[in-house]
Amino acid sequence: MISYSSAKLGDDDCTTDILTPILNKVVKILTIAIKDVKDLLHLDVGGILKTVTGLLDLDDVVRLICDVLTVCILLLSVGD
Repeated sequence: MISYSSAKLGDDDCTTDILTPILNKVVKILTIAIKDVKDLLHLDVGGILKTVTGLLDLDDVVRLICDVLTVCILLLSVGD
């Protein structure tokens, strides 16, 4: 995962040597995530939200959405 500190890069830190490994990790994570989402396309909602102990509740879904949004915000803030 990308650490929070990588989102605090300044203008002088935005070099190819620094950004290439970070962006390679982003591409790898997104490639896996996209494949995983495509694998879910044939399942019904109950199958997607199923856990070992039952279905995800609203709190679990909200937490997941917040985690995804946090990652998006961190990625967008790189270089700001």
